[in-house]
Formats: sequence, C-alpha cells, structure tokens
Amino acid sequence: MKNKTSPPSNVTHPFVAQHAADVIGILSGWDRLRLRGTLRALCQPTVRLRYLFVCQVLLKGFKNYALGLTQRILQHAERMAKGAQRPPPRYSLRARRIRTN
Repeated sequence: MKNKTSPPSNVTHPFVAQHAADVIGILSGWDRLRLRGTLRALCQPTVRLRYLFVCQVLLKGFKNYALGLTQRILQHAERMAKGAQRPPPRYSLRARRIRTN
C-alpha cells in the first residue's frame, strides 16, 4: 500500500513553489541540511592560473589573497548566522588557525 504524501506545509513550501519547474520530488527528514562544496576545477594548474589572472592576483601574492578570501567568507557566514538569529557556524580547526603573517 502506497502512502499518499501531502503537499509541504512547512517552511519549504515557498521554496518549492518558487522552484516548482525544477522540483521533481520532496524529501522529508532531518531539520537541517549541511552543504559542502569544493572548487575542484582550481586543482588543475591551467584553470587555477586562469582564475588568478582574471582576479588579477600574482602568484607571489596568492597566499595573502587566499587568506583574505577565506576570512571574508568566514565573516560573511557569521554575519548571516547572526542575522538569522542562528548560532555561529562551527568551523574545522584548520579554518580557525588561519594566520595572516
């Protein structure tokens, strides 16, 4: 016997309604979703060099560029969490140990 699913009646409903053309199904379960991303393309030397060229970053300035970009991303995540009245994101130890010198 198949269970009939009712349309979502929670916070996801506006999102599903907005993206109805792209939604093929709805999953129910945990109340949080953790997304992780990578920039795998930047692992290829030619792509990385092109990216740095477009961003006007010299190879000798890459370390400072990467550290600054990481700090901006972390600060933005903290501001978003604070604005949404959520606890600040938990970062890995590696991300917290960033030094700028």
